[in-house]
Amino acid sequence: MKDYCQYVCAAFDMSSSALAFLSQPRVICAIVILVITAYILHYLLVKCASLTLHYTHSELNDFIISNTKELHAVYRPTIYLANGNLQTAFSSFMDLFSPKDLGIEYKRQLVPLPDGGQMSIDWPVVSVHVGAATPIVAIFSGLTGGRDDQYVALLVRSAARKGYKPVLVNHRGCSHTPLLVRLKCDRVDTEVLLCGQH
Repeated sequence: MKDYCQYVCAAFDMSSSALAFLSQPRVICAIVILVITAYILHYLLVKCASLTLHYTHSELNDFIISNTKELHAVYRPTIYLANGNLQTAFSSFMDLFSPKDLGIEYKRQLVPLPDGGQMSIDWPVVSVHVGAATPIVAIFSGLTGGRDDQYVALLVRSAARKGYKPVLVNHRGCSHTPLLVRLKCDRVDTEVLLCGQH
């Protein structure tokens, strides 16, 4: 028992001296610099990378990929939001201070699918000049998102201000779109998107 007490006291002395060492301003500065350097290296070596595309080869897909230069560039996320966890936390935090309703109205169009299901397309009613030659930007929300989400409304407003005609594509069962058949939402099913062409 005496040996055990001596061992505990020695360990406590070591931890106290280690704590005293770590609380020195120079040591704290060195640790902070080391952590920041490690984060920047991780960002540059791991997070900044070329995109890996997984898709089915088709005439439409190959055309889109060959004509979209951003798909061939190195992806550089915002340095302080370099992973999905940070991005989600930041978005949730910013939602606390952002207006909930941006006042955008939509006209919904239901599109029947060959398998008996349906998807919906929401056309925002925006106050910009829209002509036949106005390019259309298709906006796909996250898994549970839709036109009621602030980030979607901000994308719609931004696209409209830049001269595009935005449209929200809602897959089966998403954003209050009735689910008519027992098939799940498939975000990579381009055949479904082709059914929505008009």
